[in-house]
Amino acid sequence: MNVFLAGATGAVGRRLSLLLLADGHAVTGTTRSRAKEAQLRSDGVTPVVVNVFDSQALRDAVVRAKPEIVIHQLTDLTGLLEPGRRDEVLTRNARLRIEGTANLVAAAIAARARRLIAQSIAFAYAALRFTEAYGLWNARTWAEWVAFVSGTLLLPLEVRQLFRGITFFRCALLVGNLAIVCYMLYIILENRRERRNSTTPSQ
Repeated sequence: MNVFLAGATGAVGRRLSLLLLADGHAVTGTTRSRAKEAQLRSDGVTPVVVNVFDSQALRDAVVRAKPEIVIHQLTDLTGLLEPGRRDEVLTRNARLRIEGTANLVAAAIAARARRLIAQSIAFAYAALRFTEAYGLWNARTWAEWVAFVSGTLLLPLEVRQLFRGITFFRCALLVGNLAIVCYMLYIILENRRERRNSTTPSQ
């Protein structure tokens, strides 16, 4: 599949581009920096140096790439943790998210891409996993159910990915998650049996 990845040299973008390449996709990736063009090429990505605020240049780049899928991984959080720069960085990133996203959507439409996938955030997921880990560490029954249910809900998605193409990573992910689900079910049933035995009066 032909993929256009906007933001291919970012923390997530570069890892994503390598995963896409490993799955056999052709990837065209953007960067704002000429210095990172060689890095993309050495990774196997077709590099495009473009400013996403230049709507015409971005549109031309996407149309030339003729992608089936456009992926939005644009962020600009450089300097966020530096003292006194938080407001500046967040303002700059917000502009990228608003104007840059609008330009990318328009470019994807002009290129007749079948699908646009946009980056979201993982804060909620991280909070869920932290809460789950805390509960499991303290042997809370609710945490066992959270781990079991969340793992079970992921299984159909992982099986679906295998039907789209078998890779070692996908197989390992499915087997690992299946093992976790089975183990959590075993723990839940064992704890239930122990509680039932402890409440049964001795003869």
